[in-house]
Amino acid sequence: IGCPLPLTGPFAALASDMQRGGQLAADELNAKGGVLGRKVEILFRDDQLKPAVGAQRTKELIENEKVVAIVGGLAAHVQMAINEQTKKSKILFVSTSQSDEISAKPDTSPITFHEALNPTITSRALGSWVAQNLGKKWWIVYADYAWGKQNNAVLTETNKKMGGTILGSTPYPLGSAEFSAHLPKIQAAKPEVLMSVTPGADNVAFLKQVISFGMKKDMKIAQPLHWISQAKEGGPDLYQDVYGAI
Repeated sequence: IGCPLPLTGPFAALASDMQRGGQLAADELNAKGGVLGRKVEILFRDDQLKPAVGAQRTKELIENEKVVAIVGGLAAHVQMAINEQTKKSKILFVSTSQSDEISAKPDTSPITFHEALNPTITSRALGSWVAQNLGKKWWIVYADYAWGKQNNAVLTETNKKMGGTILGSTPYPLGSAEFSAHLPKIQAAKPEVLMSVTPGADNVAFLKQVISFGMKKDMKIAQPLHWISQAKEGGPDLYQDVYGAI
């Protein structure tokens, strides 16, 4: 089984947890005799959080290593490139990313599967709860790639349906977690809720900067997802009073 993951970059902690989980599963299966009498081997490859690299690693796993399936593709934009390769080669793909597109035409296929929640499910649930319990005036900060854009769109739609107001939204480049230039403008707008769509290590950096500006006492902070990997990295004090779905 081939497993391309972003083992370097802002998703490295998440990917490393996935790698450990995958290896644990293989060890448990092999201790019971494998699958249909055959040993399970997982071949991990670093996709570097880049679609072109993810596509190349997947092609190598299929053509050179003769894998029977691909599991992985943690980043939403990389999984789409992986999916193109698996569809072309008629190889089973189980995506571990979160995307609305992977299970919709034209990207889906009879052998493309998606184990995670998608942005529509996550942000509708979290957004509705936030509007009912924390406030309806929001500012959204989101990573400017597939997952971030999709969550921003769904949160904006959900806020409107709940009778709320989006005071502003700030896209930023994934992996370039410098927010200090944007935070004074957000503070001045006085949102009731600061919605953080900042994945991976960016989430830790974002919350540290928000706290350094004293924003926790002025507004509630919410995010579509909490990640155990990032909670371990950032620690309990950082994540105290941050609302998120899980």
